[in-house]
Amino acid sequence: MTTDTTTKGNAAENSGQRAGKAIQMDKVGRAKERLSSVLGTDDAEQVWQTCMAQANVTHLHSPQLLLRFGDAMVARGGYAAMFGRSLRVHAIVCGASIS
Repeated sequence: MTTDTTTKGNAAENSGQRAGKAIQMDKVGRAKERLSSVLGTDDAEQVWQTCMAQANVTHLHSPQLLLRFGDAMVARGGYAAMFGRSLRVHAIVCGASIS
């Protein structure tokens, strides 16, 4: 997945992608599954949706958005923070910019 530099709107959100790397949704899915195994399905879904809202993210389709979501999970603390740090590392490896 590459960023089209002529696209307006979310170009800034996608600008963290380098060398055509895209986030691997299977890793994001596994993180959500593991969060469910620790917190239970309902609590994990509530934490996930709350962090998505706090990060102002609707879809995790770019490294920058994944980084922002990971930051929200880290800020939540507890087990969510552990998963958030893992997602942040994945986002950075995929090209997210840390400001």
